[in-house]
Amino acid sequence: MRGPVPRRQGGEGTVAILAMTLHEASCSAVGIQPQPCTATAAIAEPSCPALLPEPTAAVTQPQRDAPCQDLSNANTAVPFSSYRFESQMETEFGPLRLYVFRGQKAKESIQVDDEYTSDYSQHIDNTSTSAGVITSMGPDEGIDTNGNDQTRLVVALDAEWQESEGQAGGETQKRKILCLQAATRFRDGTRVVCLLYLRSRRRPSQGQFLQLLWGQWQRLGLVPALVYRPKPKPTSDSTDRKCCTAVKTQALLYLVGHYGIVDNTSFYNRRKIVQNADAVRRTIVSVQYPTSVYFYDRGRRRAKVTVFYRDTMLLSPSGSSLEMLGDALDFPKIQLPEGYKKSDMRQFLKEKPLQFEEYAATDALIALEWIFRNSWGREVPITLGGEGARLFRDHIMTARGWTIDEFDFHLRGLARKIIDTGEGKRIKKKEPRSNTTTLIARATESYYGGRNECILSGIHHGPWYDFDIAGAYPAAMSLIPDPDYDQPRITLLPGPLPREMIRPEMLLFAHVSFTFPDEIRYPCLPIKDSSGRGLIFPRSGETWAAAPELWLAQRWGAEITLLEPTEIIPTRNTFSLADGMRAMVQERERLKSRFGKKSIEQTRQKEMNNSVYGKLAQGLSGKRSYSPRADRTEEVGPSILTCAPLAALTTAWVRALVSAMMQSLHVAGYRVASVTTDGFLCDAHSLDGLTTWGIAEAFIDGRKRLGLDSNLWELKHAAQSLVMMKTRGGYGLGRVGDLPLPIARAGYKSSQEDTSEALARVYLERRGRVVTEEVRLPTMREYVRHEADGTGRIQRKELSLDYDFKRCPQKIWTETIVIQGQSYEHVSFDSVPWGSIDEFTNAREVIDQHHDTPLKSESDLKQALLRVERHTAVKSVGLRVNNNVAISGAVSVLRGLRAGGISAPWFDPDVTSGKTVLERVGAVFGVKLSTNDWKNAGRKERQKQGWSLIGFDREVAALELTEKT
Repeated sequence: MRGPVPRRQGGEGTVAILAMTLHEASCSAVGIQPQPCTATAAIAEPSCPALLPEPTAAVTQPQRDAPCQDLSNANTAVPFSSYRFESQMETEFGPLRLYVFRGQKAKESIQVDDEYTSDYSQHIDNTSTSAGVITSMGPDEGIDTNGNDQTRLVVALDAEWQESEGQAGGETQKRKILCLQAATRFRDGTRVVCLLYLRSRRRPSQGQFLQLLWGQWQRLGLVPALVYRPKPKPTSDSTDRKCCTAVKTQALLYLVGHYGIVDNTSFYNRRKIVQNADAVRRTIVSVQYPTSVYFYDRGRRRAKVTVFYRDTMLLSPSGSSLEMLGDALDFPKIQLPEGYKKSDMRQFLKEKPLQFEEYAATDALIALEWIFRNSWGREVPITLGGEGARLFRDHIMTARGWTIDEFDFHLRGLARKIIDTGEGKRIKKKEPRSNTTTLIARATESYYGGRNECILSGIHHGPWYDFDIAGAYPAAMSLIPDPDYDQPRITLLPGPLPREMIRPEMLLFAHVSFTFPDEIRYPCLPIKDSSGRGLIFPRSGETWAAAPELWLAQRWGAEITLLEPTEIIPTRNTFSLADGMRAMVQERERLKSRFGKKSIEQTRQKEMNNSVYGKLAQGLSGKRSYSPRADRTEEVGPSILTCAPLAALTTAWVRALVSAMMQSLHVAGYRVASVTTDGFLCDAHSLDGLTTWGIAEAFIDGRKRLGLDSNLWELKHAAQSLVMMKTRGGYGLGRVGDLPLPIARAGYKSSQEDTSEALARVYLERRGRVVTEEVRLPTMREYVRHEADGTGRIQRKELSLDYDFKRCPQKIWTETIVIQGQSYEHVSFDSVPWGSIDEFTNAREVIDQHHDTPLKSESDLKQALLRVERHTAVKSVGLRVNNNVAISGAVSVLRGLRAGGISAPWFDPDVTSGKTVLERVGAVFGVKLSTNDWKNAGRKERQKQGWSLIGFDREVAALELTEKT
């Protein structure tokens, strides 16, 4: 932290005048005489230059001591209008205003998780987590094992600022911070709000701001005085050096915000703040370990405070705004009055200072109340997903009577081992057991995400219905029995996969080759595209697969061959995943009945339930993320639930069900427009009576195991017509009853009208790649490397909305649709699976070379498919294919003519000169050929590779070529 900073000189600032106006209004509102503002510094605060115009109209302060609702419950959110103005003091950064609400003592407390905190022992002075608890009103003055008093608090942070003019259109610029506000709750029920108005662009560091807060809390008698000690000086002796640097922490703070990275980077030392935190979903939290902040007295003695960063954005349902959290708390966020905007808060502060103050304080209070409303007797979690994983594990351990180590040993196949780091240190780490190492490796290879494909593209009239599997992943998890890693295993040798030995619930992961019959429209064995374009489902190939999809493929008559020995892992007659999930599903049903189906409480629980699967699979896909601590991208590590066998089986069950239902729809004569993970768009209004080869029946049994009904399918959306683009891209037009329209944007974001009709017009009217604009906030890397300041800039992106060719187009035609009185035509087609992954790769290689030309008409698409056909043909005979496939086709003709495999009435190998052949063939193909092309075509090693005329029908006819048999 910085030391004292010289203060700027200048004239009387309007921030100080504004603060006095607020001070006098506050005192007048509660019927007391205003007292002079005091300063904490030893010298008088010099004046500063004027930054804001003075208020032009008188304002009245709302009553601060009259509650507007029943506040007898300690968990009831208290609006800012119920707070009483306490004091105002002058600081070196500007006036600090203090509001207090004296409430009832809380009954519940927030426990510090034993396992979680133990990871921080070397960073927080080996503090014992059994020393005490954080009460929901804080602080808890526990005693750690070293005899140190510790105060533990939750502090909600927020900031208001003025954006620079022209900021959104250019490079990231610095903000003018107007106000920093913090809200805190204490053990005795007292709530305190502090607002620090910044006089100039000079900002405090985070440590300076927290020290100001601590001083106010101490003055109110809410926290103890900190003990300041001189900074130790290390000696030459390493032992003494270690002792001297071990400063004991005296307080532990959870610093909370909503999208907190924007508020935390409002401080002077914003880069250091980000570097001492971890990145999760574009914000910062403390995952690896907390950060240490030092408070200094005038003698430069210091006191240590430990800070954990938390973010309510990660502790609420995905996409929840602060306004949504306030509504869920029955504590509405203050709306900006008409005529004011978020980017110009200085005007709001200047003209309506008291309303500005209430607006600013309420944002911090909502974040604070959200933490306590959702932390019943537990620690403040990092994310909803992490909290869901912990609860899930606790339910299973309770049901089985396991410890954490037993949970990992029996269910995850891990054992605690002592690892030698090679630096004279030995650490304990969870590693695969000796008899699970191979299994976990094979299961990791067999792990894939969801099935996502666009089956139809263009305009298609219906009506269409969007069905989802109800509770797909919880139901799939409930089908998986507990593994028994210690029992003898059955080993299958390479060769045809025995049909009679395979069951879908088996723990079986195999490396196989496969071929599906031609009548199978939706093959169910995935192959991962090496270029990151998702899963491809061809008719034949090689892949790793799990039992559910292998079993279904056998039912469809696929030929499956094991390529290496494979083990079948024995299982127990217990279902731990179902036991853990049942408890969480029952909790969601309780919240749904109490708060309503669309309430944020049940939505939060739903997200926690659904996140369990994600935690099972965390760290398996090799995903990387940027680490601000290390300033580099690192692989995402495993979670406390990560288990490759269980994750691979879960996703395989879900893919098997959607594949089976799509094939059944095809056999019954229905169309499928697209599939997205656990649902699909089809023109069947009901799925009753359709077979899924026993997969759906298994899911219904799984739902019953969770205490749910047998209603497996949910109808989510419907439309009269579809405009389909690509995977995860399509718009529904024309409502069917009261059901919402399906809309999948494929990454396109519009700053204009965002209706389904408007989005469809963008696609139908495109002339190439479409441009999308959005305000992009800084990345975590920009915060660290360029000291970004939390402000956004407009980013322009070009997107291709053309078909992604994950399947091969067929039955091409032109379809018409009328949107808001205007008629549109567009090429439309159905699709079939590729024969192999190589066919898909070749097709995308050709299509991507012409990405600037949109595929809007039949001729556009047919020309693209012709290029694909030519590319595949010449590549099959060993010719290099550049951007112009016509050159390769012409060279292929030269090779055939010289080898005698192709004849023409105008060509006599003994008479016709090479120059004549080059001119004639080059003219027909529209390319320029050289004498080297003629010479190379005559080489025996080239002729042995062969030649191909496939895809060059026009050129073959013009040259009168005949291929000899």
